[in-house]
Amino acid sequence: MTRRGHRVLAALLLLVAVAVTATTLEARRDEQHRRANPMQGALIDIGGRRLHLQCLGSGHPTVFLLPGAGETSAVWARIAPTVAKTSRACMHDRAGRGWSDPAPAPQDGAALAADLHALLLRAHIDGPVVLVGHSLGGLYARIHAARYPADVAGMVLLDATHAEMFTRVPIYPAIYWAYRGFTTLLPTLARLGVLRAPDATPALARSQRDEWAAIPVVMHQAAATPTLGDLPLVVVTALRDQMEQWLPLQRELVALSSNSVHRVLEHATHMSLLDSAADAAISVKAIVDVIQAVRTGKPLRGP
Repeated sequence: MTRRGHRVLAALLLLVAVAVTATTLEARRDEQHRRANPMQGALIDIGGRRLHLQCLGSGHPTVFLLPGAGETSAVWARIAPTVAKTSRACMHDRAGRGWSDPAPAPQDGAALAADLHALLLRAHIDGPVVLVGHSLGGLYARIHAARYPADVAGMVLLDATHAEMFTRVPIYPAIYWAYRGFTTLLPTLARLGVLRAPDATPALARSQRDEWAAIPVVMHQAAATPTLGDLPLVVVTALRDQMEQWLPLQRELVALSSNSVHRVLEHATHMSLLDSAADAAISVKAIVDVIQAVRTGKPLRGP
């Protein structure tokens, strides 16, 4: 072997050693994080694998909180305890996130709906439930309601994604493909410890990559769903950080039910509906209003 060949081989061996060391350290860091942050809730076997479920409070109907793309149940930390003062509030981590086992294959909206349906059955959660979907979680809520209508008593859509973003929002395809390219790198970056967020595990990164890749299919599935009939529906829209097409598309979501109200917040952002005290309070109010509509059987009233 030439001198140059030796240098190349040495460099490759060094890269392998660095990668192995980084991966080992990252696995150790993940284990330390889990020990320092014990699981709240329970692991529910849905048929050969387990999903993490946490429920707070009591009362009927149960509220089930569905986070947006790439998120875990932790995003509901401000909202779930407050909702639990009125009724039972439950949240879960989708496969591969938090404490949940990974799925055997990438999941589309139908697969996620099947997981949630099995979770409701195996955890003995009396239905029907109020589904609350933030962002992409809104598409999952719609798909679930179409496939398992007996599971759903009402719905709240918090700045929910519209099913026709690719064709109705000119900038969206570019945003989608740019971020999809980035998510393909996430599992490798997580293994090497480049992603330093406490929950940025390789399993979470793979789940995020697969979820983002499935978005076109999920949107197609949601677009094919029927309306919600007269189920109580509150749509909350944040305008501060959204594109100009957002409000007209949100108004179309309101039309999914004949028993719906629309609340538009010009000062709120997509994420402040969850993490800002004032805006999260408006999100909670929407959820409580649907709870009361389900309990009383009366139509929703005004904004």
